[in-house]
Amino acid sequence: MTLFRSALGSLVLAATVGASTTVLAQNMEPATYDAPAVPEIAAMVPDALVTPGTLTVPITAYGEPLSVFDAQDQAQGMIIDLMGAVASTMGLTLTTMRTQSDGTIPGIDAARFDLAPGVADIPTRRAAYIVVPYFKSGTALLLPSGNPKNVQSPDDLCGLTVAVAKSSQQEAMALEQVDKCVADGKPEPSLLSIADSSLQLPIVSARADASWIAMAPASYLAATSPDQFAASGAQFAYDMAILMRTDNEDLGRAVIAALDHIKETGVYDDILTHYGQSETSLAEFAGNVPAN
Repeated sequence: MTLFRSALGSLVLAATVGASTTVLAQNMEPATYDAPAVPEIAAMVPDALVTPGTLTVPITAYGEPLSVFDAQDQAQGMIIDLMGAVASTMGLTLTTMRTQSDGTIPGIDAARFDLAPGVADIPTRRAAYIVVPYFKSGTALLLPSGNPKNVQSPDDLCGLTVAVAKSSQQEAMALEQVDKCVADGKPEPSLLSIADSSLQLPIVSARADASWIAMAPASYLAATSPDQFAASGAQFAYDMAILMRTDNEDLGRAVIAALDHIKETGVYDDILTHYGQSETSLAEFAGNVPAN
């Protein structure tokens, strides 16, 4: 099956990453941190939230260590802890809503969410939304154990079946690879589009030769389940960003102030380190929020 081409402007990040393929999360227990409300930052938060006093965000199951759902369908992982620290600093309670990868942007557009913490910082996104990057991200190829097709990079995907999350940045990259294979006179990859981020399942069921996912989950799976998985082709590609509608400038400024505060107090880097993602740390959070 060859996937139809979708517009780059509608893409959402399906999975993101830590830089290292050797530094892994030791567990998925929540990080321990202290992020009390800061009155000056809380005063910046606009009244027009989805639910007063609450920061409502969509969460997709990107995989360990970024975000997973437990047996009670409660979200946990690095993204949730970072958003929890930001919300606390702003004097808000965090509420997460499980969302498939292709439902994030429509939910923001329809004002069902206050912000989305799983979006790639790319120029087309900044042209239409407020975007605040908050850690480095990238991609990798998840493969069957032993890498039987000897896939070392995206250039080796020609003629193979590749699973991607629908409406994701990885989907965009895979579509570019389709064009590259054709231009090189090679068989084009067949893209298997999946509506959520459980992209290890096509590998387990042998429906795909490779899944194009985040570096961190790919590394985690390859290290913890080497009898099932391998990983290759890891690369930084973009920053993970928090996205808001353009009419939420006040919220955008409050989010940046909260990120700056948890960076200054060490909470931000403590959370990243807890999940084995210290190399993804950003020195500053330079979003496209208009100045006051």
